[in-house]
Formats: sequence, structure tokens, C-alpha cells
Amino acid sequence: MDNGAVTGMNKTRQSKALTHVTRVGLVLAATLLSAEHASAQSAADQVNQMSAEAMEAYNNLDIDRAGQLLVQAVEFANQNGVTGPVAARANMNLGVVYVGGVADNSNGLVYFLAAVCADPSIQLDPLTSTPDIQSVFQLAQQRAQGGGCSGGGAPGPAPGPQPMPGPQPMPGPAPIMPVELIHTAPTEQGSQVPLPLYAEVSVPDVKSVHLYYKGLGMETFKRVDMVPFGAGYAYQLSCQDVWEPRVSYYIAVIGSGGQTLAGVGSAQAPIEVAVISGTPSVQPSLPNTPPPRTCEMRECPPGVACPKPGTSAIGEPCDGTDECQGGLACADDVCVLLGAGERAPIEDDEPASTDFAPFFVQIGGALGFASVQAGMTADRGPDRNSDDVYYNRSPWVADGNSMLADGTTPTANECPAAGRATMYPDEAPDTYCVSVPAPGFVPNTAVRAAIGYFVLPWLSLAAVLRYQPDHGQATLLPGMLVGGRAEIMLTSPEAMGLSASLFVGSTFGTIMVKPPAKDPQWDKVAPYIISGNNGAQLGSTIRYRFARNFGVFVAPEVMAQFPLFLLNIDLSAGIELAL
Repeated sequence: MDNGAVTGMNKTRQSKALTHVTRVGLVLAATLLSAEHASAQSAADQVNQMSAEAMEAYNNLDIDRAGQLLVQAVEFANQNGVTGPVAARANMNLGVVYVGGVADNSNGLVYFLAAVCADPSIQLDPLTSTPDIQSVFQLAQQRAQGGGCSGGGAPGPAPGPQPMPGPQPMPGPAPIMPVELIHTAPTEQGSQVPLPLYAEVSVPDVKSVHLYYKGLGMETFKRVDMVPFGAGYAYQLSCQDVWEPRVSYYIAVIGSGGQTLAGVGSAQAPIEVAVISGTPSVQPSLPNTPPPRTCEMRECPPGVACPKPGTSAIGEPCDGTDECQGGLACADDVCVLLGAGERAPIEDDEPASTDFAPFFVQIGGALGFASVQAGMTADRGPDRNSDDVYYNRSPWVADGNSMLADGTTPTANECPAAGRATMYPDEAPDTYCVSVPAPGFVPNTAVRAAIGYFVLPWLSLAAVLRYQPDHGQATLLPGMLVGGRAEIMLTSPEAMGLSASLFVGSTFGTIMVKPPAKDPQWDKVAPYIISGNNGAQLGSTIRYRFARNFGVFVAPEVMAQFPLFLLNIDLSAGIELAL
């Protein structure tokens, strides 16, 4: 066999050997990858299991066990390369335990940020979420969007576990330093002594600071609004709510959009202040103010008159500061916190008493004066069987196209010509006018009503009604006007006090007045002057609100009716209800 053949056989054997080795290598690589994937899957399952057990313990109020399990879960995930939603949920749960379980917002923020970085789509579990947890989580989302994650905002590995504190959130008087809020919790207070609380908030766009508290005998937390005080917000719990053995509370900062921005404590883990029968070693007080005095009556030596302590709390009525609890003053017949910037409303959905109520209803009466003269149209004619009209003995005047019994015709001043020419006694006139002995003003009365709303602080739109109980006959709306008007404020709208405005409007309907007859025997059957059916009005409203929702008004106005012309001046007055 020649050398060429040997060489060819060797190459064939080498090629087969390489192919075999390649196949063995691929099988080994696939086996290793499969084992690695199974290992990763097993690690993720273990993290999920520890996380689930921890949250079960948290829901059973075993905060210490929940924290320990979650610290282990986060450690295990970091060591075994578990990332994505599984690692995110473990970090999220640990953040929930820190904030909701032990009121540690700083560590809670660390783990919430790690969760968002690992899975930007992760959300809080509604079953374990509270306003405090939501506020810290929202801050973590903001920081993640601002580049707080490793790699310029991309999800990164969770941080190393922090030491988990014990289940007691506040063992002593150390200041609580949650995210964006500084508050030093009092350690104890005397029984029946008002409890002042103070917090400084550094977050922007603050709408209100809610204080939730619960004392002896209170089944649920009561919410009040802390008021601006110095550089922060303050409130003073009533001495009637401070009884042994403790008072519990927590604070939430609310933004203009209604979201919780920051907080300290929670309903599940509130701050607790011990209430003792004696005087505490450190008496709680607001910055630069003395501690409030007790509401409890003290025994005095015989013959010595002891002053009675005030018992009215914040927001309660008073006639003088001596009726208010210590640290409060009587202002506008209500006890307020000394040194406070302004008193905030108790409920967000209730308008402040200083806001002008925009919706109003006016009901009242009107005394009108209508300008009358000869030639104005009557609402009806006389009895067809009567010839008094033709002899100028009645309050009716036939139109200028009518020939009377004496052969004369009424002048245009007495009654303008209308329709066809008629002749007594064969034909009755087409129209009649009212006999007016002398031009002047005829009084009339009416009921007035308006329903309106201030669409702008200086502009309102309203529907109006005027009704005359004493009226004649008409085809449409006898003695009634309906219409609308626009009102422009001339003064600043105030919740209480005096204000003035101008209004202009249009109406549809009639105004009817009855001039006195030449002969009093005709007064009962005399016709009414009819006007309209269109009209315009110009006037002013002067209102005085004794309270935000109640007041009185006076409204002088000039009214013009056409095409049957009549000029009328009304002076209306009545009550105004507002919402």
C-alpha cells in the first residue's frame, strides 16, 4: 500500500474521532446547562417558599420571624444568582416588614428600591399595603426612575441584608427618622394632660398632615389634621383622650393629588406613649412653648380658691381662653393651638368654613311699580252684551278703528287703531285698551325665586322666576316671567359678610297691572294692562351671609317688556341658601 493511501486512511480515522469527541462534548455541555438551570430553578423555588412563609408569619403578627425569613431569602437569592421577579418579591416583602412591622422607613426604602430595580413592573400586595407603605414604595419608584438603580437605572442585584430589628418599634425616646419626615415621639405623659405632637416635613407639595390616634376606650383610630406650626406641623391631643395606660398614634403626609408622601408609624405598628398617674420626667411640649397644664382639678388648701382648668379642646367652642385646655387660645369662639399658622379642616371632603359657597337659592317677594299711560293693551274685552264701552263709561277703550254710538272714534292716544274698521252696534272692536285716568306708576306684588351657581368666583349664572298672584288673562304664562341672568360680583366673594353684584338677564312671560278705574264701581271687573311676552332686566344684588350657608338679599331692578311695552321697577328681598 502506497503512502498516499495510508495518509487518506489516517485522515478518515481522525475525522471520525473528532466527530465523536464533538458529540460527547455537546452532550456534556447540555447536561451541565440542564443541571445549572435545574439548580437555578430550585434556588428560585426556595426563595419563593421562604418569602411565602415569611408573609404568613407577618400576617399572624410574628414580625420577628417574618423579618428573619426574608433576610435569609434575600441572602440566598444574592448568593445563588436568583434575579428578576422572584428576587424582587423577596425584597418587596422585606421592605413591607420594615415599614409596616417596625416603622423603619429607611431600611424599607432600601429594599423597595432593590425590588423595583429587579422588576420595574412590581406592585404592592393590596392585602399588606398601608398608606405608610405606599408612601415609601412611591419614593422608591421615583428614585429608580431617576437613576437610583445600578447601571444608570437598569435592574441590579439586591443589596446585602440589613440587621432586622426586634418587634418593638419604639423601645425608648429616640427620635424617629423616617423618609422625609422628622418626629420625636414622647415617651410618656401624665394622665388627663394634653399631649402635644410635632413633626417637620421636607417633602414638597404637601396638602395636609394627618394624625391618627387612639386612646383608652377608642375602638378605632381617629383622624385629625395637624396645623402649620413654626417650621413644621403640630397638634395637641385633648386631655379627655389621655388616660392610662397608653395613647397610640401614627402620622401620614398627604400630597395635593391625594397620595401619601411620607409617614411614621402605622395602624399595625403605631407609636405608643405611656400614660402615667404622676408627672413624667420629661414633659412633652411643642418647640419654644411650655408644657400644657393638666385638666384635672387639684385640691387646694382650705380657704384658697383654685382656678378651674379649661377643658375645651382644639375646634371646640369657647367664650374665652380660660375655657380652653392648656396650650390653646380662644379665637373666633373656637379653641385653637397657640402659635399655629391656620386651622385646617378636619375632613378633606368638607369645604372650609371660609370658602364662599358657589351654589345658591334665593326666595323672596317683590314690590313692583309699573309705568302706565293711555293706549296700553287690555288683557280682555268687556261683556259683549254691554254697550258701556261705546259710551266711554267703562274702563275699556275701543281701538281707533271703531266707531262709537255717538259717531265718534277713539283717538290714537286713547287706543291705537288695530285690525279692521268696526261700527256700533253691528260689530265689536278687534282690540281694547285700558282707560288710564292719569299717567303714573301702578303698584304690583310678586313672588321672586332664583337658582344659580358661581361658575367663576366673580360670575354666576341663574334661572329666575317672577309670579304675580293677582293677574289677568293671557294666552301664555299669565302673570308669570321665567328666564335667566348673568351676575358679576363687584366685591370679593366672602363666605360671610356683605357683597354686591350687578346682573343682566332676559325673560319670557307677562307682567300685568290694573290701573284704578274712573268709576270705582268698575274696579272689580276692570281689565289688566298686559305686556310682553319678551323682556329684559338690569339690576343689582346686595347679599349678606350670616353663615356660609345662609343669608339675606335685596335686589333692585328695572324691567322692560316688549313688544307690548311696559316699564316696571321691582324691589325684591328675601333669604338666600347656599352650598
